[in-house]
Amino acid sequence: MNENMSHIRDFFYLDLPKVASIYSQLTGGLVTGTEITSGSEKDERNIRKYDLKIFKPEFGGAERTTSRMVESRVMHHDLFNQVERLLFENNYAIDINSSIDSADIKSGKAHKEFSSIFYIRCKGWAIIEDYEKMKYVAKRHNTIVGFIRKSALSNIKNTEEYISLEQQIADAKSSASKEKDRNKRAILNSRIKDLEAQIKRQLEGAIGRDVEQWIIDGFEAWVDTFMKDAIYFHIYPYDTCEQFHIKATLKRDCFIDGDIRIADFAYTSRPNVKLTLFGLITSIPPKGEHPFNPMKEFESQEPESKKEEAVGFEAAIRGLFRGFDGLERLSKFDRYPNLTVYPLAVFRDIHPKEEV
Repeated sequence: MNENMSHIRDFFYLDLPKVASIYSQLTGGLVTGTEITSGSEKDERNIRKYDLKIFKPEFGGAERTTSRMVESRVMHHDLFNQVERLLFENNYAIDINSSIDSADIKSGKAHKEFSSIFYIRCKGWAIIEDYEKMKYVAKRHNTIVGFIRKSALSNIKNTEEYISLEQQIADAKSSASKEKDRNKRAILNSRIKDLEAQIKRQLEGAIGRDVEQWIIDGFEAWVDTFMKDAIYFHIYPYDTCEQFHIKATLKRDCFIDGDIRIADFAYTSRPNVKLTLFGLITSIPPKGEHPFNPMKEFESQEPESKKEEAVGFEAAIRGLFRGFDGLERLSKFDRYPNLTVYPLAVFRDIHPKEEV
C-alpha cells in the first residue's frame, strides 16, 4: 500500500465544474475548462466523461497543454483531493468534527464563529431526500397500499388461525339456528360476535389507510412550486447534538454514476454508515428575524410627488416577494442553528483494516 495513502474514498457526488473553478483560482488558472460528453464503450455502458484541459508549467518556464478524456470515476478523486488540500493549507476550510465542539453548538458560541469560516468538511449520519421521488411515490401511494393490503389479507385468510376462526363462526351459526332455547341461543350469538371481532382485528391490522387525493395534489403542487428537482442532503455531525445539522442541495447531474438511483440503491435514503460532506457555507440563519429588511427604504422614504407613483409601484411589486418569503422559508428548511452549504462532494471514507 502507498505509505501516503491513509484511506480511500467512495465518491458518489461531485460538482466537478465547481471544483475545477476553485482549483484554477488556487493554482493560477491551471484548469481552463471542463466539457461533459457521453460515450458508448465496448461493454455498451453509457459513461459520462470530462475533457480537462490543463496547463502545467515545465522546467525553464515553458508550458505545455494536455488535453485528455477522463472518466469521471478515474480523475475526479485526484482533482478534488488537491482542491481540498489547498483549501485547508490556505486556511479557507475547517473540519467541523475536530474543530467545533458540540457544546459550542448548543451554547450558540459556534454560530458566531461560522461567519468567519468558508468551506467545511463534516462527517456524520446522513439523510437523502429526493422530492421528485417522493412526488412520484405519492401519486402511486394508494395503488401501492391497496396492493399491499390485498396481499396481506390473502396471507391472513390462508393462516390456520383465520381458517379455524371462520370454521368456529360457521359452526356457532349452525348451532344457533337449530337451538330452540332462547338463553342458549343468546350465548351462541354472543360467541359469534366475539369470534367475528377477532377476525376484524386481524384484518384491520393488515389494512393501511389511503391518503386523500387533496393531500397528494397539494404535495405535488408544493414540490413543483418550491422544490422542483430538489434533492436535500442533511448531515448530522454530532451524536450528542441531534438538533444541529447541515443541509445541502444536490444537483442531479453531479452524481458520479450519472443517476441518483445508483446511490439510492447502494446507500438508501437513510444510510446506516456515516458519510462526509464538503462544501461552502452559504447560509447562517440568525436566531430570530433576518438582520436586514429590504423594505425599510420604502417605510422611511418620502418621495417627491413626481416620483411617488413609480416608487409606490416598486414597493408594491417588491412587497409581493417579501410576502412569499414565508412560504419559501417553509420549503428551504433554513433555520437556526443549522447551516446550509453549497456542496462540492459527498463521499464515504474507507480506512484500511488495522492489523492485529
